[in-house]
Amino acid sequence: MKYDVIIVGAGILGSTIAYLASENGLKVAVLEKEEEAGLHSTYRNTGVVHRPFYLNPESRKASALAASRSYDFLKEFVNDNGLYWNQLGTLEVATDSASIKKIRDYENWAIKNGMKESEFQVLDKKDICKIEPNVKGELAFLSKTDTVVNFKQISEKMIETARAKGASIFYGCDTKKISGEGVVSCLLNGTEKKFSGASIVVVAGGETFNFAVMNGLSGYAQLHFRGDYWKLSDVKGMLFKRNIYTVPRFPNFPFLDPHIIKRHTGGTEIGPNAFLVPGPYDYEGTVSKILKNVLGTGEGPFSIKAKLFMNSEFMKMVFADWKISLFKSSMIRKVSEFATGITKDDAIGKGISGIRHNIINKQGFISEPFFYVNGRTFFVLNYNSPGATGSPWYASVILLLLLKKGILDTAYSNLILSNDNEILSVKTIS
Repeated sequence: MKYDVIIVGAGILGSTIAYLASENGLKVAVLEKEEEAGLHSTYRNTGVVHRPFYLNPESRKASALAASRSYDFLKEFVNDNGLYWNQLGTLEVATDSASIKKIRDYENWAIKNGMKESEFQVLDKKDICKIEPNVKGELAFLSKTDTVVNFKQISEKMIETARAKGASIFYGCDTKKISGEGVVSCLLNGTEKKFSGASIVVVAGGETFNFAVMNGLSGYAQLHFRGDYWKLSDVKGMLFKRNIYTVPRFPNFPFLDPHIIKRHTGGTEIGPNAFLVPGPYDYEGTVSKILKNVLGTGEGPFSIKAKLFMNSEFMKMVFADWKISLFKSSMIRKVSEFATGITKDDAIGKGISGIRHNIINKQGFISEPFFYVNGRTFFVLNYNSPGATGSPWYASVILLLLLKKGILDTAYSNLILSNDNEILSVKTIS
């Protein structure tokens, strides 16, 4: 059978592409290496539907558009299907004078990125104490519509709905080779199998980069950063009513400082760091992973990584975050800068660790997701936070681009969130 769209990867983005494509009558196949959908980044992220207040509308335009356009779609999908939706909000705190300016930037960015004034509020010390008595800060931005969800649950429901519309879902399908001419070769239950399609969309997380390189991508490398969390005791977790973030201490790099997260399970966790690890599935291990980094980190030529590894600010962040993974007390100290009453005894066990797959070039980190196109095949690269939040918009952008390039010829308009002007904000290379 020949498909209109073959999707490699059933995380939240792959699942959403399958959902939109099948809703519009396209013949869809989803090839997933694991035995279920959304097992990696989709399951291992913080589970927050982010509003785009913290995204610079100039340097992070695509991510801001995606977060803004996708919110109502996700809310409706979740409510229609009886899934988990807890609109508890996010408080981002400035702990020193240097970060106060960033809170003021958030006021402007929120409006420019499509948020309504009723969705947010800027709080002084006294106001912070009123709503979160155990949080300390000079100034804070309260995003009232940030929401906690279960993205794996959403991904599974989208796959289920796509299958009901005729999509073919192949779990245990370990992709080995992808052709720009619309052919995917994989091992399916130990047997080699080939799939043909009018188009292929590769959304396989940390493995997408290697597939893209096999198809001619050059000039880039990939690094992996694990975020480790600790579970807070129920007693201490109840002290915080919402997600608590702080303004990042390394603004030149795409990482967050430790924060307090309310999980869809009802638990509360503190973290993460940005722990440089060698590979895309290094969810466990500390000392062993630090030693392994000496032998080789990530993928791509070292010549592309060299400038970054000689950057003193970057290496300071790497060593500081390795320390946070090695010592629970280091994480507690970071969290204590903005939250009171937490001791190392309150961190009762490891939480869920997730990994970001960051693409770099010789200039440093790429700030936004981008597409590499080889013939009929789209590779989605650098798809990081707020990727889960923005997946409906990005999925519609991908389908529209396939139409515009003549790869797909089926006219459709159902559930499309983007338009011709908006898709120009996403970088596409070939």
